[in-house]
Amino acid sequence: MVKYQGNSWESSGMDDGRKKSTILIYTGDHDLAKSLTLLLKDQYRVHSTTILTKATEIVERREVDLFIADLGLSLEVGLKALERMRQRNPQIPIIVFCPYQLRDSKIDREIRERVNFYFHMPINVDEIVHAIEKLLIFSREATRSNSDTRLISRS
Repeated sequence: MVKYQGNSWESSGMDDGRKKSTILIYTGDHDLAKSLTLLLKDQYRVHSTTILTKATEIVERREVDLFIADLGLSLEVGLKALERMRQRNPQIPIIVFCPYQLRDSKIDREIRERVNFYFHMPINVDEIVHAIEKLLIFSREATRSNSDTRLISRS
């Protein structure tokens, strides 16, 4: 079931008795937030928001296993979101979507250094789903062996 609450979407995932990984999505694009929530809702607990302070609140009160940030509408605010997530949880796996116009720029390279997977818009849904699965598996294994999840290859 997906609920909408003032600029935020939330799903609890399928109820099959297992603990579901929790994904937080931050984007300034309301339609993208809704689409990604609907896409992922059956496999994961998903919280998506278009407001940075709401994303920060979610991280402060819930365990988040993966953070997805869309830097397309506001690069400056998106970079703040990345910093806040890393401050709260240095090991959290992060996927970022960036505008194609940033390709091969200095800021493009700097962002790549901070995240696990990096995609230019428009996004390919199959690639995103694969990256999520890969990061969550690696993160669980890294947690068991106390490894750093940031050592994952970037696309």
